[in-house]
Amino acid sequence: MDLRPLGAADAEALATLASQPDVVRIGDHLGTERASEWEAWIGPPDRDGPVLLGAFDEGALVAAARIVPRTRRRMVHTAKLTIVASEKRKADRAVGALLSSLIDTADRWLQIVRLDLAAPAGHRRLKLYERHGFALETVQRGAVLTDGEYIDEATLARIRPGTEPYAPPPSNLELPLPGKGPRIRAKVRLAREEDGPAVGAFMGETTVVWGTMQIPVQPPGLWSGRFATNPPERFFSFVAEHRGEILGQASLIVLEGFRRRHVASIGMSVATRAQGRGVGGALMTALTETADRLRLHRVELGVYVDNDRAIRLYERFGFRREGKQRLMVFRDGGWVDNLAMGRVRS
Repeated sequence: MDLRPLGAADAEALATLASQPDVVRIGDHLGTERASEWEAWIGPPDRDGPVLLGAFDEGALVAAARIVPRTRRRMVHTAKLTIVASEKRKADRAVGALLSSLIDTADRWLQIVRLDLAAPAGHRRLKLYERHGFALETVQRGAVLTDGEYIDEATLARIRPGTEPYAPPPSNLELPLPGKGPRIRAKVRLAREEDGPAVGAFMGETTVVWGTMQIPVQPPGLWSGRFATNPPERFFSFVAEHRGEILGQASLIVLEGFRRRHVASIGMSVATRAQGRGVGGALMTALTETADRLRLHRVELGVYVDNDRAIRLYERFGFRREGKQRLMVFRDGGWVDNLAMGRVRS
């Protein structure tokens, strides 16, 4: 078994491997992608790009793996590992060799604290991943279309050995009390480009940043640009308005990829002065009604494990806890665990 980095010249071999039915079955691709699409997956030569490795047996590519560090500023300590290989036992040796090599690279040379991967829930290869230090964290119901059915997907993560939960420095952050102030009967409508400045103003508030993956410094024009250019067939963005003032925003985003188009993710933020006063519930109503009109099978979200008020709100709208993702996001000077939640149509 030979291991070597993958380049553009390997795209044809990778396309051939990925088209095999037993490879498609444990992935989320179609198996009909052209070599040019796999060449894009490999990407151009870049020392700061993805880390790719192939396992070759007598010159034939039998498995491939890729580490992609996340680029969101508060998640740069995390990376996603993707494996392209047959689900048959004969491929286990190649997968194990790739895992050993890439994990060694991540631990010794990359500033990766958390490395995660996904696989069909209950698949026998989860035990192989666990032997390499990965732990099962979530089971996301109905996440991938496989053989005509929506199957559950497991996510596993490996925390770099020796990593201690990063204790944040003392914080003066004071969160608003639930229900402080009278209930607000906000009107929820589709977001417009001109709503951007008002949304950007409250998205930089400390208590909003605390519950999201935003940063306190919001670039001018960021939200206006998003509302103007997000593809309308996939992005459904709303604002909550009360007496001419924008007090919250929320989005439902239908996932890309033919085998995930039955799934959408949601995100929501409420201005500090309106938190705990019914605005979040109004936005959630708009999001879930939109998902139902689109006949989406699954809607998913992430929320920090200590955001009790938001968790209770999501549970009221039918979301269930699916697992905890350790050290997922950097917040207020330390790492915080993320709770994965999902709502599945019966």
